[in-house]
Amino acid sequence: MTSKQQLFGLLLLALFLRFALWSQPPHQPANDEREYIAVAQDLLAGKGWVFYDHYRWLRAPLYPLFLAGSLWLTNGDWYLAAWPNIILSLANVYLIYLLTQALFPRAPARPKVALLAALGAALLQTFNTFASLSMSETLFTFLFLTSLILLLREDQPLQRSFPGPSFSFAGILFGLACLTRSLPLAFLPLLMIWLARSKKGAKGLLFGILVGLTICPWTIRNCLAYQNCILVETGFSYNLWAFSEPKESLNAIHQTLERIPNPASRAEFATQKGLQRLREDATLLLRKVGPNWTYLWRVKPIEDRFLLASSYADPPSLVFLSGLIFDDLLYLCILLLGIGGLSQALGKEQTRAKATLVTLWLSYVVGITLVTHGEGRYRHFLLPFLIPYAAWGAKLGFERVRERNWPLRGLKPLLWASPLLLLLFFTVATNYPWDWARRGALRSFSQLKGDSLNLLGKQEEALEAYKQALNGGRSNDAYLVVGDTYRKLGKMQEAEASYRTVLGREPLYIAASLKLGDLLREQGRKEEAREAFAGKHASEEALLTWSWQYLKALPPTRIDVGDGLDFGFVKGVYAGETIAGTKARWTKGEARFRLRLEGQKGSIVRVRLTAPRPQAARLCGAQECQELALGPKWRLVAILYPPTEAGEITLQANPFEAEDGRRLGIVVDWLASFNLRFGDKATNPLPKASRVAGLNQDPAWTLEPTN
Repeated sequence: MTSKQQLFGLLLLALFLRFALWSQPPHQPANDEREYIAVAQDLLAGKGWVFYDHYRWLRAPLYPLFLAGSLWLTNGDWYLAAWPNIILSLANVYLIYLLTQALFPRAPARPKVALLAALGAALLQTFNTFASLSMSETLFTFLFLTSLILLLREDQPLQRSFPGPSFSFAGILFGLACLTRSLPLAFLPLLMIWLARSKKGAKGLLFGILVGLTICPWTIRNCLAYQNCILVETGFSYNLWAFSEPKESLNAIHQTLERIPNPASRAEFATQKGLQRLREDATLLLRKVGPNWTYLWRVKPIEDRFLLASSYADPPSLVFLSGLIFDDLLYLCILLLGIGGLSQALGKEQTRAKATLVTLWLSYVVGITLVTHGEGRYRHFLLPFLIPYAAWGAKLGFERVRERNWPLRGLKPLLWASPLLLLLFFTVATNYPWDWARRGALRSFSQLKGDSLNLLGKQEEALEAYKQALNGGRSNDAYLVVGDTYRKLGKMQEAEASYRTVLGREPLYIAASLKLGDLLREQGRKEEAREAFAGKHASEEALLTWSWQYLKALPPTRIDVGDGLDFGFVKGVYAGETIAGTKARWTKGEARFRLRLEGQKGSIVRVRLTAPRPQAARLCGAQECQELALGPKWRLVAILYPPTEAGEITLQANPFEAEDGRRLGIVVDWLASFNLRFGDKATNPLPKASRVAGLNQDPAWTLEPTN
């Protein structure tokens, strides 16, 4: 198999892993996602950057624009809007392959090292997870890596006097990376010095000019908008105050900054407060170093570690177990092998120049982090450069073991790096959440065993396996799975007790509320079901989204939309409200409904709806769609379904923007299915959709409610 074929296979593997994580139900936005999503929504609605008029900082503009464009391409579907980011993440695997080739241009085993680096980038679950997150790291990595690869390739002949087109493109991409995250701005002088190392200072100067020209339009925009210039963003000013042992609480800092309407004035105020603290006690910079070092390298279970539908949920068993191997263990291997490989490259003349550039970048990122604010997510700026050297280090180590050759001269750079390697290993090992990993592994293995027994129809044995998962500690989802299994076995009291156990521990966990509501609804306990479905301090729209994805309830033959019992059967609608004297729901443009259809000869689905703002709509069933002209009066419409047990009905309308900011379509009151009884099969074929509306006047056909 050729190198190209192997690389293609690795890219397919990377795509499969990213698709597997993305294909889970939509996750709950985490950390900076909430901000990026809000800004992208404003941009898409034509409101510009109003979000930052009262937010605590001004963010770099490129990723919100990218996210707004992704949303526009997918017609507002946030689930599909992740795909442009996933494609960039896949491209980053290829870029790490190219970076490895550029770093080791004359190495005899370069193809194998580059393929090993691509394999590491494909498997690292950190990259796979962030591919589906609305976060800027993936876009920044793409732009920054491409820029440096072009520089390194342009610089193959060190004595080259005049830069080519790729050099100019590298400068523009570096500027775009700064417009995604401003982190590389202060690194630019170091890069310019490195470019000028061959006594061609004009190259470094030209590169700086290209970067400045790329950033310039955004800076000018800020100068005009805020009567004071902001180069890219104001996050550093915020960090200077918020993470310099301030006398104020973090909430007080946020409230103070959000009362200042101008981002430039806000940044100036935060800078003054931060500098004031430094003048009062300059030693706090030294006190930051230890904690920030730990924050940067430690493994910590945070809300964006897994793509979870709720922060109260557990990750799927296979995702959790693979994370222990391809996130935690692989990360530690990349870290140690990367530093070891980099030290070896610094000791070789043919790789020293480029290894020096990488060392400068790594030292710069770590240094900035130590004196400002440390987070594990900042490893994204280090890992793409450590992976090539980890592959190189693994290759050298394998050769030494195979040949049993350990020359002291070759080990000298590694000996110099050994204190750093020991410190990194000690930091990761002593701060690793060992108990969390042990409990999670126990839960995951027990649930996998239970799932396997369930597939074999051994539900009693599966129940015992699921109960073992509870030995892994406080797991909300373990109790829910136990409740689901009790329910399958017909033990409703035990199922209800399991669901209520979760609600007693986590009243805000909507999964438990909805599962309990579904159980009570099935038992006919309608008022108790409505109370459970309502949840506590939960958005009704979030409840609707979750129930459509997760609840597997048998659909009814009639849905009273908005009556508090329709969860799991409606999607693409707003919270219920009283409209024209009726409890109903507005649609969001396209709404979907699940109904049970049991007519042996076919079924008719009738819908009662209205459009307070007259417009055209479409009612779609299994095979056909009907065009509707709706007005402010309630109207009954119908559509034909062939013989089937369950059906999905779609209502489409062009939404308009209401005064409260919602985009409203039409109002739906109820849907119901009726059996279609056929009088004379030989002379009366199934009617077309055009005849459905008058079907109950046709002497050959009658309608009756389904059971």
